[in-house]
Amino acid sequence: VDQAESVATDTYSVVDIGARYRFQTDNAKWTVRLNVENVLDERYYETGETYDLGTGWGGGAMAYGAPVAATLSLQVEF
Repeated sequence: VDQAESVATDTYSVVDIGARYRFQTDNAKWTVRLNVENVLDERYYETGETYDLGTGWGGGAMAYGAPVAATLSLQVEF
């Protein structure tokens, strides 16, 4: 990241997928969800910023995006 807060990076794609399964019992409705983010575990820059150390320019930093992650949830309606 330079003083103009610009940066060039290679292109990338992030793939997220999700699935849901619903079923019903005598007393409740159930929903199970699975979400997987960044399935291909792509390494990419999510954010960038510059900072000032009192000299008008301090430097810049880039932050990577999250690696592959999964979330499983269960919803019950009575």
